[in-house]
Amino acid sequence: MTKTTYIGIADCYGIESFMPLAEGNVTMLSVRANANAHRHAVVYMAKVTQAQIDQINNLMSKGKYDLALKYIKRNVKDISVPRGRTKSWNLIPNPDLDPWG
Repeated sequence: MTKTTYIGIADCYGIESFMPLAEGNVTMLSVRANANAHRHAVVYMAKVTQAQIDQINNLMSKGKYDLALKYIKRNVKDISVPRGRTKSWNLIPNPDLDPWG
């Protein structure tokens, strides 16, 4: 079973982005996540199978960003988040965490 590394941003509302890891997108996403720290935004990397990619994309296409994040957390075994962001990762998804929501 082949796995591909995907990267994205997750926050209190769920998955904001989910894309194949490519040169340059780590820095871009880190800047965006840091700008949204009030929503507990976290850059994550996940090694996923094609079936998992399809399921996550399906949930996201239906606007079910929170369910996409819950799916990743339950079903993807190889996930990494930056050091110091584990607490936020463990708190999301939870829209009540948005101070301006």
